[in-house]
Amino acid sequence: MNRVQHLVRRTGERLVGRFPGLFQSFWGRRLIRFVKRRVGLDQPSKVLERSDHFAALLRDRKTGLQHRQNMGVSSAAVEVAAIDASNLEIVVCTAFAGRHDCVKFLADEIIAASDRIGLVLCGSDEEDSKLIESLSRRCPRIGGIFHPNRPLGMKWQAVMDAARAMTDASIYGIVGSDDLPSAKLLRMVQRWAVEPCGEKTSRGLIAPMEWLVWDVGETSTTSPGIFRLNYRLESQFQPIGAGRFYFREALDACDWVLFDVDKNRNLDDLGFAQMLYHERAVQLYSVEDGPLVSLKGDWSQLNPLSAILEATTVDSHEYSFEGASLIREAFAAESIQGLLGSTRAAERPMSLPTDVPAKTE
Repeated sequence: MNRVQHLVRRTGERLVGRFPGLFQSFWGRRLIRFVKRRVGLDQPSKVLERSDHFAALLRDRKTGLQHRQNMGVSSAAVEVAAIDASNLEIVVCTAFAGRHDCVKFLADEIIAASDRIGLVLCGSDEEDSKLIESLSRRCPRIGGIFHPNRPLGMKWQAVMDAARAMTDASIYGIVGSDDLPSAKLLRMVQRWAVEPCGEKTSRGLIAPMEWLVWDVGETSTTSPGIFRLNYRLESQFQPIGAGRFYFREALDACDWVLFDVDKNRNLDDLGFAQMLYHERAVQLYSVEDGPLVSLKGDWSQLNPLSAILEATTVDSHEYSFEGASLIREAFAAESIQGLLGSTRAAERPMSLPTDVPAKTE
């Protein structure tokens, strides 16, 4: 039993005693069955306090699907650059507005990780579109669209619709504009794209239960300023939204509806609710399996580091030296050099301890 499963079981046992009534409801029983079958535990998972929330999402599912069917691919979406979709096994999707350095780092990591991983981007202004065109010229496995930045849910759904129309991969990843999946993580997911990972009728989602945050802002008080975070299992049922990788058959089962097109916040819930509804397997990974790194700086962001560290649903601890070693091992050498050479808006170069050499492959 791995670390995550141990924590899940321990918290589940505690919840059984505290909230016995929750497990008698229809949705409670569905969540219990999901955890037992898919996560491999013999006790209910972390929290079923969220069951009412997910039940409401699923009750509204037909309305959401009708909205999606009426809307089709958002009429506001405009193709900026086509993508060479031949032989792709994984397609990573991201929506961004500005933060071009972060997007370039993401492109560097994907290019270095494998020639069978593609990237579909969605920007929201002329400069964003120019960046997409530039990256596509650099690598034909990168393409993208233009879409207005609001509502964010519609923008994210638009990039998923674009990826669906432009490519035919086995797995589709969702990564925030300031999140970097490591080459090690991408290669792990790539193995699962071609190797058995449960029955095809049940494969659903590969997702993180923990992640790293690298604080590169001017006000950072630590160097290199890396934190290790995870949701507190007693107060959060679903994995984090970034770094999720959905199997295509699971996306087909829910008609690719992962985002509420009317929302600007809380965009992670519907995709996970779809996996529950369709009883799809959820495979969890740790930072040791392959780190997902969220870059936090002085730019505008939905979830600034200060808010994350103060959140009652998140456990965090300073992880600079261990995290630096993990990053050097897991990320491609090209990305490491780009990150170390970046100055960002604050003109503050990032640094990592130099006692562990960067991994070259």
